[in-house]
Amino acid sequence: MYAILVAHCTYTVFNKTRNDEKNPYDSLDYSFLAVAICPVEVRTDGLIYNETDNEIMKKIDTDRIVAEVPSDGFLYPTFTGRGPDVNHVLYYTRKPKEVNVSLVEQVLGCKFTYTAQQEKEQFQEMLQDILGEELNYNTITAVNERIQSVAEDPEPSADLPVIDDIQIRDILLDAGVSEEKAEEMQTAYREKVQNHPLSADNLVDKKTVITAPGISVQVKKDFTSCVHLQNVDGHRYLMIDLDDPDIQVNGMSVEIPETTLPPTSEEAMLEQLGTDFVSLESTDSAADEPDSDLPF
Repeated sequence: MYAILVAHCTYTVFNKTRNDEKNPYDSLDYSFLAVAICPVEVRTDGLIYNETDNEIMKKIDTDRIVAEVPSDGFLYPTFTGRGPDVNHVLYYTRKPKEVNVSLVEQVLGCKFTYTAQQEKEQFQEMLQDILGEELNYNTITAVNERIQSVAEDPEPSADLPVIDDIQIRDILLDAGVSEEKAEEMQTAYREKVQNHPLSADNLVDKKTVITAPGISVQVKKDFTSCVHLQNVDGHRYLMIDLDDPDIQVNGMSVEIPETTLPPTSEEAMLEQLGTDFVSLESTDSAADEPDSDLPF
């Protein structure tokens, strides 16, 4: 059982002057429908207070409780470019992973392609399969930052920002991926999405998550450059730059003691052999000295 709530609303939109200020004498009315489809729960259990008999008794009547959060909803027409857009409808679902496809296609008359989660999974799968060894921490964060810039495009557009195959190639090249892999990804992406490019918003990760057995590190997008993954002498390390003096562990401030890094294998070998070495540079003055200074 569902309750369908329909509201007809009007919003006054003031046009802007050349100075990007609202003009109170120049406006238009944006009228739209907001529809919420809410599940209804029938409740018969519970206790109530009977004022007549002054006692607590079991509830007999049934109540129909409308859920506070709708399961589905939509707004039509959408608001784009400071005006109504009758060619688009804004759809809402409480569970993005379980879209009501019949509502989208049969009621709203739209063709359903993929959920936001499915788009992200497909994109990540292509990156994993095609880039292979070139897929590392720096590549992943760089790609995410460039897609984020597309998603935050301030220019008014009738559609949400999408990523096409040419943008994918350019993004990968900017992220340091080889031209061969970038072009291979471009071809695979074009064949996969065909005429329905993936939404930039659905491909963006708001934070970077690094996981290993027993370890999980979450990094906000503005701090990805503070994290480094390196392989030193066959050992893989996760290093984090902690410039802020206030470091907390389980909510408690801690001090980080200063330590001296152990010598590398080459330095240890030279120390064991008792060999000292210095770096020599040839200078112009040394090169101009006469040959008579050389021993014979």
